[in-house]
Amino acid sequence: MQIFWLLVYSLSFWLLRLLVLPEGLFDDEARQYLDASSFQWAYGKQAPLFTWLAALLRYIGFFNPAGLSLLSHIGIFITAFCFYKAVSYFYKARTALLVTGALLFMLMFSYEFYRYMVHSIWMLAISALALVLYMRLLSFTTVSNTRLLDKVISYSLFGAVLALGLLSKYNFAFFIFVLLLASLVSSLGRSLVFNSCIVCSLVAFAVFFIPHALANSSVATDHALLRSQIGVPSFSLKYFWDIYSHIIIYLVIFASLWFKQLRAVWGQLLSSAQYRLFFYVLVLSLLLPLVLVLVFQFGHFTQRWLACLHLLVVFSSFVLLSAAVPDADLLKFPSARYQRILVILIWLSTLGLKASAYLQPDFWGPHILSRPYAALAKDLSASYPEQEIYVLRDLNLYAGLKSQMKNSEVFFIRNLKTLNPASVLVYRSDSPLSESKISKLGLTRLEHSALYKHSKSISFKVVALNLASAT
Repeated sequence: MQIFWLLVYSLSFWLLRLLVLPEGLFDDEARQYLDASSFQWAYGKQAPLFTWLAALLRYIGFFNPAGLSLLSHIGIFITAFCFYKAVSYFYKARTALLVTGALLFMLMFSYEFYRYMVHSIWMLAISALALVLYMRLLSFTTVSNTRLLDKVISYSLFGAVLALGLLSKYNFAFFIFVLLLASLVSSLGRSLVFNSCIVCSLVAFAVFFIPHALANSSVATDHALLRSQIGVPSFSLKYFWDIYSHIIIYLVIFASLWFKQLRAVWGQLLSSAQYRLFFYVLVLSLLLPLVLVLVFQFGHFTQRWLACLHLLVVFSSFVLLSAAVPDADLLKFPSARYQRILVILIWLSTLGLKASAYLQPDFWGPHILSRPYAALAKDLSASYPEQEIYVLRDLNLYAGLKSQMKNSEVFFIRNLKTLNPASVLVYRSDSPLSESKISKLGLTRLEHSALYKHSKSISFKVVALNLASAT
């Protein structure tokens, strides 16, 4: 039953999007219409892991907006399920489900998940999977009769998952750093790291990461963290809030619900190596963002880069709470009822907010998913039958038309030098071509203009030019 509720939550947002805006694409999803046509190890414009998964969709014939959206929501389910399994090392099933719901206290999981975070979702899915495997490795330190084969398999899987985490997004390195450093300063963690089976983790990691590193050496990596503005940051309360606001909101909610029980945690830290380990994880997860800013002097820093640390903050805080609760049974406290109500309210409120944003662009402004690609594709097919369609610069527009015009040739170009003169050019009207540019290229003047509306609000306007040479 617990898994059922995790599945219901994960798919509820996908069903909303599928029913209301089935043709829309986020930019990272649209990018797959270029990248997922071939297998690649390198981290170019996109992280490779999601591209591999999108290529798998292409292989099984489900490569379309609905399939790409489902892929993201599968990542959300994996995140929730693996987090639930990791929490189950400390709590019983029903209580573990309640703790998993606390992820929604972190804005990264309750709201940002559904705003352009395609790659971050899969980074979090891998983070949660790595957390489960880490807990399994820790369990070996307390069980003396564990089979060697079980250790070898678990350590190998852990190394492979860490490599896949970096292939999902380089920010995953924060997750590795926190777990590694916390393990090194903890006696329990050191018994995990300085173990002969760690060689299996290193070999598995190398098998996945070395081909990526070799491929990356010849490709320009376009990672947001690497290209972010570096300079002396302007430290202020706003700058601090921009980095820590999600964590602060979570900690306020968590402490408000469980303050009475948290008072007993400190005494348990002194008597248990396991709880001390996760105390170090919590402290490092809280301090690392500030250290990164101070050391690397980022002029710009966004909280979604820290998503894997947010996962560790939620996990480690509830691990420490379990130390102060007899039998780790949170359900017997009134706070559990309040937490359950709050989780449900956040879930339904976010669902309603997204539905409102999709259905009421007059109030919220046009949404990227509300672009009317089906109507545009139908109009272009009727107006320019059997002609090649060239989309200028706008990758989202290209992917939207590509997904809707399966029987037509649709191409993406960044400039006008590669055009077939007997074709149709489509581009967004908010960056129009000048008449002088059209004249220099020998094109006929504008002969078709399409204005599309979503509800009463103009969400997208496209114009097409006939590229047959002027006579």
